[in-house]
Amino acid sequence: MDRTATTSPYYLAWIASVAADLAAARDALAAHDLATLGAVAERSALRMHASAMAADPHILYWNPATLAAIATVKRLRADGLLAYFTIDAGPHVKVLCASADAAKVQAALAATPAVLRVLVLAPGPGATIVSES
Repeated sequence: MDRTATTSPYYLAWIASVAADLAAARDALAAHDLATLGAVAERSALRMHASAMAADPHILYWNPATLAAIATVKRLRADGLLAYFTIDAGPHVKVLCASADAAKVQAALAATPAVLRVLVLAPGPGATIVSES
């Protein structure tokens, strides 16, 4: 991200949006509001990637499978399923959805051309304090 921070004309705008997105994500988590959380996750991921794509030289993490997976998620949502994508610094798409919909999302992504593997994961038990011996 150093190159993006120093050369992208979009970097500061993305950074400026982070605090509001983080607050909205926290509120959505507290309210168990998947639609809002998903919208925030997508928006933030796209802004980060836009910033990297505008760096000089550009950084383009996506590949055809990335775009195909995004299209699948958008199709699922258009069909009424609450599914939202996010992408960290790489080509791999992560999908946020309700546990009850995970099998449908998995099947749709597994049928998506160029997608090689689909993993289904769920939140862990949360943080715990471990004392040192």
